[in-house]
Amino acid sequence: MRNTVRALFVIAVLLSAAAAPVMLAGLDLNGLNGGVEPEPPLQEGRDLYFDATERFFNESASLGTIRRQLDRAYQILAGVRSDRLRLYWQARASYITGFVEREDGREEEAEKRFLLSHSLATTALAQGEFSEGYRLQADNYAQLMSYNGLFYRLKYGREIIELCKRSIELDSGNVKAHLTLAISYMFAPPIAGGSLSRSIEILHSLRGVEEMERLDRFAINAWLGVAYSRRDDLERARRYFRIALNVFPGNSWMRDQLREIRTVSSR
Repeated sequence: MRNTVRALFVIAVLLSAAAAPVMLAGLDLNGLNGGVEPEPPLQEGRDLYFDATERFFNESASLGTIRRQLDRAYQILAGVRSDRLRLYWQARASYITGFVEREDGREEEAEKRFLLSHSLATTALAQGEFSEGYRLQADNYAQLMSYNGLFYRLKYGREIIELCKRSIELDSGNVKAHLTLAISYMFAPPIAGGSLSRSIEILHSLRGVEEMERLDRFAINAWLGVAYSRRDDLERARRYFRIALNVFPGNSWMRDQLREIRTVSSR
């Protein structure tokens, strides 16, 4: 996961298998309207997606295996009858596949996946705005920054923050949108609205959320560790990296961060 992490702007904005329902103008994005089980293509596609995501962040399967699983999920999700549900979940599958391609050193393929995910989210939003649609747009813009120049970064650095704010306006409980906003503040230059203090403030507020998805819990603590490292507060950084590693014990990024702190502390 080292290649992905070096280029990573937002790492974990993905639902766990036990995710709480996400609502879109009365439409449950998990397909659970009225407590009825989702249609088979949605259930099967989501299950494959969730499992592949867990494997990727815990580094418990080969990249080839994870890629094939995500491609299969994407194909199955094409059979979902609801346009919005189909577009939304295929956008999510394409987004995480972009990370797999990047980790495998296939940068051109990664860019294509992020562009596809952004296009799918935009098409879904054209049918009516919803919080997760704007959040997905922001996340894809963040990933596409590494393939574009300074003008793009300045323009869309501000755009990412605005998209996150719009997402939160539509759903103040969207943890992933708050997380993306926090990381945007962490890395954006001051001229584009960046603020490390504001980022840390948001991340700490998220730790107080009672219903916390596994991947969100990992991301919040991992990025708190990064934030305190940037402040040279290594004791606090170590604390949050350890919490994140407890969530995904196989994650090499957290092990590398803790190893680096030990090296610096021993000098």
